[in-house]
Amino acid sequence: MGEISRFPPNTTILTIIKNVFIEQWNSSFSYDLFYKSCSPTRCTYLIKIRPKFSEVLIKFISMIGGLIIINKKEQQQQQQQQIHLSCFIRIKATVQKLITLLYKILKELNIFNVRDFGNNIDRTTIKHLGIWATRLYLILFIIGLIILAIYNGVQSTRHTKTFEKPGFDKHNELYQKYGDELKCICSSVASPYERFVKTEAKFHQICSSPFTSNEGRSKLTGGSIPTNLLPEKDYRRFLSAHLQFLQGLCQLSSQIVNITVQQFRFSLFTTSELLSETNFHKRLNLTIQQKQSTAPTTFTRLLLLIRNINHGNAIISTYGSNFQYMILHAGYYIPSEPVIYNNNTCSCGLYSNCTSQAMFNKNKSSKETILIEGLKIGCLPSESFRLSTLECFYNQSCINTIQQYMNTINQTNSTTNSLDALVKLNSSRYSVDTTIDEFINNLFIEQWNTTMNYTSYYEQCSPLSCSYTYIEKFNLIYIITILLSIQSGLSIVLRWISPKIIQNIFKIYRYQKNKRNTIHPIRLVETIPTNTNILSSLSNTELTSNDNVPL
Repeated sequence: MGEISRFPPNTTILTIIKNVFIEQWNSSFSYDLFYKSCSPTRCTYLIKIRPKFSEVLIKFISMIGGLIIINKKEQQQQQQQQIHLSCFIRIKATVQKLITLLYKILKELNIFNVRDFGNNIDRTTIKHLGIWATRLYLILFIIGLIILAIYNGVQSTRHTKTFEKPGFDKHNELYQKYGDELKCICSSVASPYERFVKTEAKFHQICSSPFTSNEGRSKLTGGSIPTNLLPEKDYRRFLSAHLQFLQGLCQLSSQIVNITVQQFRFSLFTTSELLSETNFHKRLNLTIQQKQSTAPTTFTRLLLLIRNINHGNAIISTYGSNFQYMILHAGYYIPSEPVIYNNNTCSCGLYSNCTSQAMFNKNKSSKETILIEGLKIGCLPSESFRLSTLECFYNQSCINTIQQYMNTINQTNSTTNSLDALVKLNSSRYSVDTTIDEFINNLFIEQWNTTMNYTSYYEQCSPLSCSYTYIEKFNLIYIITILLSIQSGLSIVLRWISPKIIQNIFKIYRYQKNKRNTIHPIRLVETIPTNTNILSSLSNTELTSNDNVPL
């Protein structure tokens, strides 16, 4: 066998059926196709670049020039200031008066009522507490607004613009402005490909030539000598089979391509969002390439299965080109032996792809032969033709030679019904010496002609709306709006909490003050002498008095 099979020749059909006739799974991975399917919109990377000396020098010179210009402007401003100095002095005095008045107002400002502090405090104290609570309220209110302003200024905000049911021209205008950031939601998620894609295959010229028609085949083989009168390896025995096989291959290729195209046309193209024209073409090209690659694979696997079954079961060809019967003696069975090709080096019993160069024998008794360019004979007509080329069909003299030897019975027919050779086209993807096997692997297709209509796709998608989202880090109007919406709630909270804080601070202060001013009584303990001490003192007194009495 030409290929190594997982099934040995003695494998039962049941075992092969259980394995679904599968020889092997051929998996291929393509990172290029994955990249096309991913279709990244952008790629970024971060790099740190130190400034060059020339850049620093240019910036330094620019800075000096800017300083010189600023100095000149300052001199001009000083002159103007001297002119308007008197006016500025008057304005300054007015501003100072306003500041003094404002300071006086703020110093005595009290926005809280008596009930905010309770009824157990005198009015003078309540007034002072209200002033301090007002100051705390203003400080906290200003600090809160500053914090909110800084937070909203630093935080980036997302804004979305929506356009309802834009037309095709409007969409193009928006896409030119916003690019891939524009997102459109389709009203119809799935649509058949046939509504915006047309694809067809252009086949090789051999499939539309007379060589693949019944009429052309009859012109070449109509006057041939019967095969049983020809030598065993004379090409006239196999030419008709080769032409029939070529005709069948072209017809099968056309049918498979038509089925593949029909399946593709009625399959659904699913997108929830409208694709850009570039991504639309990329995705369709990728899908079409996948469909185009699966059709030849299915065809070649089917042919491989048929070839392996024929060879594995040693089915004898009607042409006797792979096995021959050996009539040795009369019996219940007749043994056979394989035919050997390629200068007696390749046996059809071992391999199915044994071939030899096709040739004509001038007569049955003579060994003189005429070689036919590009064509081969072998174990089976299908196998030998698969390894042949179309070189002879491009050569008019080769075709004339075939007609001459094939129409030996009616020589006039060979001259009046001459067939023209194929034309060598520079635009063809196949060379003259391309094998029929390569044609089979490509289904005889020269090229695919595909037309994509993005306008029709847009009409099928019919987007309900298109939106554009952008990020803005600092928006003064947005910050002012946020502050105005929050300031009322912040004011209510601070108006409630400020008097409480001041009142608690006042209570703590009054408690500490009262604690320092409190007078505590001191207890003194008086010592009383004991009786012994009294008696001794009395004795001493008496003795003293006796001494003083005169005798």
